[in-house]
Amino acid sequence: MKMTPIWAGHLKISLVQIPVRIYTALNTTEAIQFNLLHRDCHQRVRQKLCCPVHGEIRREEIVKGYQFEKEKYVVVGEADLEKVRLETTQTIEITQFVRPQELDSIYLDVPYFIGPEGLLAVEGYCVLQQAIRQAGVLGIGRVVLNGREKLLVVKPAGKLLMFTTLRSKAELRTTESVFDDFSHPNLDLEQLQLAQKLITQKTRALDQAAFTDRYQTALIELIQTKIKGREPVIASHEPAQNVVSLMDALRQSLANAPKAIKTRQGRAKIAA
Repeated sequence: MKMTPIWAGHLKISLVQIPVRIYTALNTTEAIQFNLLHRDCHQRVRQKLCCPVHGEIRREEIVKGYQFEKEKYVVVGEADLEKVRLETTQTIEITQFVRPQELDSIYLDVPYFIGPEGLLAVEGYCVLQQAIRQAGVLGIGRVVLNGREKLLVVKPAGKLLMFTTLRSKAELRTTESVFDDFSHPNLDLEQLQLAQKLITQKTRALDQAAFTDRYQTALIELIQTKIKGREPVIASHEPAQNVVSLMDALRQSLANAPKAIKTRQGRAKIAA
């Protein structure tokens, strides 16, 4: 199914401007959502807009207001918002490029696809996409989304360009705020070597398709079971193993890993 754009404007690098559209890259349609029901009759609860002075009001009677003191607001209308429009309100402006290793993944937030706006924009769009890909760099820029100017990173994605909004430094806590008095002890060399071996054993190519949302799957099964009028079966959980020491845990983990690999290989031979 063809995606619907959520934004239309321009992709700008210096004096170069390409008409583009933005599409959300997130698929949020599969998540289970619950409705609020009255406990006694199971009818859906309806939320009403109420003013403490005038009671229930219509949605068209609502305006935006900012509270500057307790119980005091200044009203901000659409005409006011037009006065603070930035160039990036309708423009993805790339201001510089960086090497991929310069960007810490902790700042990555929400991904979006960028597509050309109409056939006339395709050639210029493809030139920029290929130039960025061949340079092996990431574009850093800004755009206004959902009422806020966002920092973003642009990169090639297949035949398209995509960008991911970036969290600001002010949004993230520092590591010192978690453990302000934390310091590394003198590490046991044998424990470190065993940990490295365990990491090596578990290092393999990433297959993201293998990681499904097991909780959503279980939730769907529970709902389907209740629809059929049956009580869901409570899943049993193995208790956590009581490992005495880190050294024992490392040794046991290394000892168990080869057995799992041999078992899979044996099954493969029988199947063949």
